[in-house]
Parts: sequence; C-alpha cells; structure tokens
Amino acid sequence: MTETAVKITPRLKNKYREEIRESLQNEFIAIALPRDAGLQRVVDQAMALWVRSGKADAMYEQWFVKPNTASKGGLGLPMSAALKAEFDRLR
Repeated sequence: MTETAVKITPRLKNKYREEIRESLQNEFIAIALPRDAGLQRVVDQAMALWVRSGKADAMYEQWFVKPNTASKGGLGLPMSAALKAEFDRLR
C-alpha cells in the first residue's frame, strides 16, 4: 500500500471550507446531563450568563471565524441562524 500526498491548494482549501460550512449549518450541539432538575437549572443559568457576557460570541469567533492555533487562516464559518437564535433567546 502506498500513500499519496495531496497538495492543499487554495482552491481545494476553499472546497473543504465550504463542505465544513454546509455540514455545520445543521450540526446540533448539546450538553448531556443526568436527569436532575436542579442541575439543569444551574447549567441553563450558567449558559445564559456566558452568552450575556459576550464570552460565547467571542469564543465562537476565536475558534470558527478568525485565524487560531487550529486554523492559521481561520475557518471563516459564520454562526448559523439557529445558534444565533438560541443565543438571542438566552440574552
């Protein structure tokens, strides 16, 4: 078995970026918790505080939009409408 090296050209990089962008449009993000109403309330409150403080938006920008240690050119993936709506609901 031989390995084939693939040169990542700007065109190929943009193709992959577009495929990632499309797949993340429908990506659901969740936190798994045991069934405990008190814990659920604490997590919900913490998430709301995190969103209201602006840290959630900043973290999203850092990891999915701007250049960072994982992606030198940045992924350039704007926040989905569903995630924006959820953040707005928590504000």
